[in-house]
Amino acid sequence: MNTSTIKAMLLWIAVVRWLHDALIEDAFDKIENSHSEEKKVTKHSIWVHLLRNAYKRKSFKTKQA
Repeated sequence: MNTSTIKAMLLWIAVVRWLHDALIEDAFDKIENSHSEEKKVTKHSIWVHLLRNAYKRKSFKTKQA
């Protein structure tokens, strides 16, 4: 059994899937908002908020260094 495949699968399940879904939802919201008067905002799960905040903190530290 290849461990890199297992690592990739766990990464997809734990992180990528949630962020990918949020990205797609945000993209469709932007399209819908550009063509309608009523503005739509998707409420994301707590998991997406945690992952986005972790990424922001990590990228901020990287840019400062």
